[in-house]
Amino acid sequence: MTYTPSRPTNVKGARVQRHSFWLVVTLMLLVTACTVVDSDAAPVSTGEWQDVITATAPVATPTPTTTATATLIPATSTATPTPQPTATEVPPTLTPEPTPTLEPLRPLEVVVDANQIIGPFDKGLILNGSVGGYMPLRNFNWLAGHLPQLAAIDMEMIRLDHLMDEAFYRVVWRHTDGTLRYDFSRLNRAVVPIFQSGMEPLLSLSYKPEALEPAGEGTRALPPSDMNEWAEVVRTYVGHFRDMGYTGLYWEVWNEPDVHLFFDGGPEEYVQLYVTTAQAIKEVDPTARVGGTADSSITSPGAKLQPLLAHIQANPEVPLDFVSYHDYADPIGDGQPPFMLDWKAADVTALLAETGLAPREILVTEWHLTPNMTAGAGATVDTHVGAAAAAARIYNVLQYPEITRLFIFSPVDGYRPARIFSGDLGLVTVNGRRKATYNLFEMISYLGDTRIDAHFAGEATEENASGALATRDKGSGTVAILAWNYWDQARTLDLNVTGLPTGEGAQHLQITRYLIDADHANYYKDYVAGLRGYPVSPSEALLPVERSVAPGAGNLVRRYGLAPHSVMLILLTPSDTPEPTEPPGPLLPFNYAAGQPVIGSSALRTHEWSAAKLVNEMRHSLPNTLGWSSALTADSNEAAWIQVDLGAMVEIDTVRLYPRDDAGYEGDGFPVDFTIQAATEAAPDQWEILVAHNNYQPAEPGHRVQVFTFPPGEYRYVRIHATRLGAVSDRGYAMQFAELEVTGTGTHPPPRE
Repeated sequence: MTYTPSRPTNVKGARVQRHSFWLVVTLMLLVTACTVVDSDAAPVSTGEWQDVITATAPVATPTPTTTATATLIPATSTATPTPQPTATEVPPTLTPEPTPTLEPLRPLEVVVDANQIIGPFDKGLILNGSVGGYMPLRNFNWLAGHLPQLAAIDMEMIRLDHLMDEAFYRVVWRHTDGTLRYDFSRLNRAVVPIFQSGMEPLLSLSYKPEALEPAGEGTRALPPSDMNEWAEVVRTYVGHFRDMGYTGLYWEVWNEPDVHLFFDGGPEEYVQLYVTTAQAIKEVDPTARVGGTADSSITSPGAKLQPLLAHIQANPEVPLDFVSYHDYADPIGDGQPPFMLDWKAADVTALLAETGLAPREILVTEWHLTPNMTAGAGATVDTHVGAAAAAARIYNVLQYPEITRLFIFSPVDGYRPARIFSGDLGLVTVNGRRKATYNLFEMISYLGDTRIDAHFAGEATEENASGALATRDKGSGTVAILAWNYWDQARTLDLNVTGLPTGEGAQHLQITRYLIDADHANYYKDYVAGLRGYPVSPSEALLPVERSVAPGAGNLVRRYGLAPHSVMLILLTPSDTPEPTEPPGPLLPFNYAAGQPVIGSSALRTHEWSAAKLVNEMRHSLPNTLGWSSALTADSNEAAWIQVDLGAMVEIDTVRLYPRDDAGYEGDGFPVDFTIQAATEAAPDQWEILVAHNNYQPAEPGHRVQVFTFPPGEYRYVRIHATRLGAVSDRGYAMQFAELEVTGTGTHPPPRE
């Protein structure tokens, strides 16, 4: 049946703590049995599974030669519809409730002694991400396309789950002769790019493959009844990556086994599962790191960590390299302090001490401010407010050195792939825009390798909701001060730094200051303003708000303003020049097509295809937003065209066509014979051919962007006109694109008419 709630289910898995935990779990069990219909999207599933219930046909069991199973395009009429203009996405309107004028807080006083070393500062503790069961993972180009953004802020590890069930990778299947067979081609496309980007995966062995017990819906949460077969599957997974040269990896046994929805078994069943899995991993790769339990909360009634530790205490031969759990600080999801800031570290270390298993690595393999993924556009996690709150949480984890790594959930939005903002938990939006918390992580990547003494005091510093952290870099001598104000009142920052190095021959100190607040490094501001087409929008990137030089006198006294909900990073670098150095930034071209009206000769009209989705700045074909397609036809020589009104006369020289790239259809529908045309007026005799191709063969791989350049010229309209269409699997022929971009030499948009 179909269940249409008055508002979307908004809890991630069962990651809710305190009194609301089991209430939410019960609600999710009810809702997961149904299909949730979003108000502006296709039916999607809810919960951690993200069951990939789309308007496509179910995925068939793979064969040994299958590398990607096709999903069927919904049936549609091939009749040519009347061209209709595109409806431009309307951003949400901010209508905050009126609040009384607040008096500024008294100053935050920060005193830093650059010569007083506290110890090493390991950014690898913080710079890790955990990818959940988001539907866009069915597009094997989507996550890989975001990895350069994550590598750019020095992320070290990416956690993946759903490795063993059928949601995304479908590795294991049973042959008609009864033997288990494997196809790692899809999983490789998720894991190998992580290595290629300079990061390392943490692999969560979840959930049970349907091939082990094809008993119907829900079997993936049941523990395997045949542990010998399960061990075979685990050994095959570990051996596959070992044979590729990847050894010593982190393997986590299951995901959130304390939640009935994800593990339909008790403590004894989980312990048996863990023991079998850990021993199988070590048989194949003795250098591997294995651990668990990845409970949603170690204090939940169904937590499996304590029973596991008790078993290993009695059976010390069972491998356990790390313990893991999840921690979401704000289960109410209202974005207001106080958060739970203790990270449950004392509880974990007490369990390890009681069982005689300390020390072990302690990994928080999922964390964020809240488990709520659908609070709506402009929620705390979308804006500078979330960045300031995350700074307070991150500072607090430094008080617990026993915690060795944090994995923020999630590096990328994806719960509602058709929406750029929905209150999802990613560091970047589903289409790669940098959210404010991403910029906080970039600030952290700029910190040095040594923590130095920094005392802070003042009003409203309880639970470190305002505070500061200082580091020094051994190589460059740079002193970095990270300060935050997680309050809705402004305050000043009174900074006093002593013991500053000037370095050999350096007589000056360069000051570089960065800021995250409502107006800086906060893409949501630009989104609400309706700004489209910028490669990096004016308020999106983390850019210096100050570059200056001070005499290298060994100390520095400054007063700065801290806006409400803000984070500031100050870098003090020895310099031998009295002038600030400012590396030139790249001049990136503006996409004149973004959000503009589009019409075509015909269209495949479904919730997943539309003219508006050709220019919605989504460069991948994702569930509910595949792009634009002409109507399907049985004749490859049937003409089709699509045109965009750029809104004004602009100088252009490049068209970028992003092919359809969802699994099973990568590169399908790209035209074979076509021209790119432009005009100053949309009249039949005005079109000028800028690019012409016959028998076009996209460069390998054919699902990547195809770039077409031509001599610069001023035009208002751009049209792609195909006279021979591309094949769409076995469904016929059409012209299909995920996205169209039109750029020129200009870096700023013209006035919109």
